[in-house]
Parts: sequence; structure tokens; C-alpha cells
Amino acid sequence: MFVLKLDNLSLSADGVENSLRLTQLSTQSSYYFENDFLKETEKKSISDVKLCGEVTTCITYGTIKSIERKYNLWYKSCKKCPFSVCEDFEKRYCKNCQKHWDDYYPRFSVQVRVVDNTDFASFLLFDRDCFTLLGISVGELRERHFKRGADLDQFPEEMNVLNEKSMLFKIIVKQKDLNSYSEPKYQVSKICISEEIISTFIKSLIDPT
Repeated sequence: MFVLKLDNLSLSADGVENSLRLTQLSTQSSYYFENDFLKETEKKSISDVKLCGEVTTCITYGTIKSIERKYNLWYKSCKKCPFSVCEDFEKRYCKNCQKHWDDYYPRFSVQVRVVDNTDFASFLLFDRDCFTLLGISVGELRERHFKRGADLDQFPEEMNVLNEKSMLFKIIVKQKDLNSYSEPKYQVSKICISEEIISTFIKSLIDPT
């Protein structure tokens, strides 16, 4: 998702040039998503994903039926990278960056139940995709939640907009998913909500030619 802020819309030569650049950027983004979701990555149904016997990355289409509320909606991440931090005395320590921080950055980590016409599975959505779907950061969400007088045990009403949303998921099947004794939760690396791309994807499943 590209967030663009336009401060000057005057029809100067520079303005025309900037407009052309933005159009090119949008076209490149669309081209990138079409290639990734329609051509370059293997397509699988949810049942195929669950039967998969090897580490892979694939695209599947499904609908979010519910948010699995017994899991946290967010985590404390490093201020530099998306990895989680652990408490270390009065500091937060990131093993990835090998650095201590005075504070942390809150990021979404939402486990959802996704279904298609073959099966269901648990998918794990992270910060970027949750922001795309909700239009709000987890920090803003928590602030709104507390201003309403809600506590940590109450479920933020804003999260309900995820229910019944259909989209394409690019998921990663990891070794731990293959070896898991319990039901795995598949990590989502990217989503696509473009109706045009979704329509083309579904048509390709019906008629692969």
C-alpha cells in the first residue's frame, strides 16, 4: 500500500511531471501485485495447504470468518525492526538487532479463522496487512479503546470489520507448520484486496488455460 500526500496541485510543469510519476508508481504497484498473485506464486486451496508436505509459499483465496480472540491482537516490537522484544530489567532487548531500547513499538499480530470451499485454517496477519484492512494503527486503536473506558479484557469493536472479508492471502508454510502436533497457524506475508485481481484469480482456478 502506498500512502501519498499531495501538497501542491498546481498545473505547473513540475506538477505535470509529478502527476506522471504518481501514475507510473500506481501502475508499477498494480503490475507487481498482478505478477505476484497471478503468475509468479503457486496457487493452492486451503485443503491443499494443509496437505502440503514441504516448505513453500503460495497464494490462496478465502474469507475471514472470525478473529481468534484467545490470542493477543498485538505485540511489543523493536523500534528498528519488526521482531518482538523481551523484558531485560528496565529495558527491552531485541535479539535480532542485539540492542536494548527504553521503549517498544506496538504492532498488530492477529490470528484469524479463514475458510474457502474446501476447508478452514488459522492465518496470522501482521502489522502492514492489518493496517490496510482496518485503516488504523494498533497504537491508535488502543488509544481509542481506552478513551471509551474499555479495559484490556474487552475486544475492540473496530476489529469486527475483518469478519466476512474475502481476499487473496500469500502465506508461508514453514517447517514448524509441517511438524506441528497441533493445528498450525500459517503466517501471511501479504494480502491482496483488489477485486480485479481476485476475479482473475478465481477464473484461473475454474479454467487454468
